[in-house]
Amino acid sequence: MRFVVFSILFCLISVFTLSAQSQRDRSAREGVRTTLPTPVTDDDVFTVVEVAPEFPGGQSGLMGYLGSITYPDDALDNNWQGKVYLTFVIEKDGTITDVKISRSSGYDVLDNAAKYHIETMPPWKPGTQRGKPVRVKYTLPMVFKLG
Repeated sequence: MRFVVFSILFCLISVFTLSAQSQRDRSAREGVRTTLPTPVTDDDVFTVVEVAPEFPGGQSGLMGYLGSITYPDDALDNNWQGKVYLTFVIEKDGTITDVKISRSSGYDVLDNAAKYHIETMPPWKPGTQRGKPVRVKYTLPMVFKLG
């Protein structure tokens, strides 16, 4: 019985070893394949970068800017509250473009106010990839809450 178990184990090890050797031989015949980083083009929009874009004054500056937004009168009168998710692109020069509502609050008044304030935001410090400024897609939730 031990001989049978040993024989099966030996066969399995041999098959895996031969398979690995075969793969190495095939790779050697085809030449060494290396993957080089793809060059960054002007049109590329990143979602993750080595150095993230930064609002003037950092996170606290961004929170201060968002906190200074005037609540829309219609929303105040009707007691409307909600959270709007916006996506936008921070360009190589830090300006904001391509502002879109990715998830609505359910109230056009709040959505439009959020979009307007993102479009009129001061320029950011741009994100960088491989030491060069790049376009970065950013998602930002804006909360409208009374009280």
